[in-house]
Formats: sequence, C-alpha cells, structure tokens
Amino acid sequence: MKSQSLISAFICLLLASCSAHDVVTYATFKKISAEYTANPTGIPFADVRKIVGSEPKLSKGENVDGILVAKVPGEAVYYWINKDGSNISVTVDNGMVTGLAESALD
Repeated sequence: MKSQSLISAFICLLLASCSAHDVVTYATFKKISAEYTANPTGIPFADVRKIVGSEPKLSKGENVDGILVAKVPGEAVYYWINKDGSNISVTVDNGMVTGLAESALD
C-alpha cells in the first residue's frame, strides 16, 4: 500500500512538471526507433536528445510507467513524459542507447 502511494505521488509529480504541450510524439519515437534499428551497436544518446529537442529526466531507480528500473553501473534510464503520462524511455550505457520503449503515445 505504501509503495503504491509513493508510486502515485511520483507520477503526479512528474505530470505536474510537464508543460502544456506534448514533449514527445509517436512520430518522434518512430524516428528514434528507425535509427536505433538501423544501428545494431546502438546510437549515441546525444543523437536521441537532438531528435527529441528537449532535455529528458533521469530515472534514479524509481518506478517508471510500472517498471522498476534498477541501477546498473554505467547504465541509466532517461525519459520524456507528456502531460497525459505517455512517454518515451531510453536505456543508455556509457553514452550509447541500448534500449528504447514508449508507452501510450498516439
């Protein structure tokens, strides 16, 4: 029960910090995904940041979209979240994107 309250509070805080417009769209995700798929060794995280055009938030082991993100040395999870809770998350290992996911983007 306590963990659900903390998760709910975290999500509310994230949503409150977002601007009125969408930060990311499904078209943005498709563009990143196409580049990621074309480069099996990964793509530089700097390239993803340029595509999105805004700064992401860094997960520090919190629950992001129902998934508990563990801390692994050299690895980080960054995410962009829209006001409605839809989002893109990117796993980065030593500056290279090693994982990509989206949730509820239209």
